[in-house]
Amino acid sequence: MIPIGRTYLIECDPPENITNEGGIFVVNEVDKMKDGFWKGKVKAYGTLFTEEEKKDLVPIGSEVIMDVKKKADIKIVIKNKVFYVRKEDEILGVIE
Repeated sequence: MIPIGRTYLIECDPPENITNEGGIFVVNEVDKMKDGFWKGKVKAYGTLFTEEEKKDLVPIGSEVIMDVKKKADIKIVIKNKVFYVRKEDEILGVIE
């Protein structure tokens, strides 16, 4: 999947408390979390970045921290994996 615009596609590592006792993935629980910061991995760049601009972006494969409690989030769930489409200024930091 490739996001549209000047955005990043980030695959998140959901906190352990997102699954119930039977191991079923419960996405709605993210709304109840007090700590809305998730770690994720940059998977793709949006379609409007030029090749020159991509040289200065957070590299694909980098682990990042982002705030998932913002109401403008675009959340996508595919086969128990959670992806967010985020703008560059919504990424809080890169894990080194």
